[in-house]
Amino acid sequence: MSNQFAEILDNNFLKLVKTINSYGFKVGVIGGTVRDFFYGSKISHDYDCELRLVDNSLELITHFESLIKFLEEKYVIEHLNMKVFRVKHSDFECELTLPRLESFSDEFHHSNFEVQF
Repeated sequence: MSNQFAEILDNNFLKLVKTINSYGFKVGVIGGTVRDFFYGSKISHDYDCELRLVDNSLELITHFESLIKFLEEKYVIEHLNMKVFRVKHSDFECELTLPRLESFSDEFHHSNFEVQF
């Protein structure tokens, strides 16, 4: 993460990232935060993150679910569809997900696809 990009992120969000890193995942900030950074727009404290395992010998889904249980001890976690979890904090919200392939059946919209992790 570049220093300039890291400087715009909420400190409590960065603590969450360090916790996730210590659990064996790399955290990629994706979506609107990155777009707004490159456009020079005001950054919201609503982050979207894709998590990837550092050690590929671990079983991805099992380890991810274990991480979520661990985080539930410290954060309010909302379970969304498609293995997306929203972490709620007084200073930010963050959606955590795994890398996935989305296969759309016909029209392109948010509920007309199947997911493969």
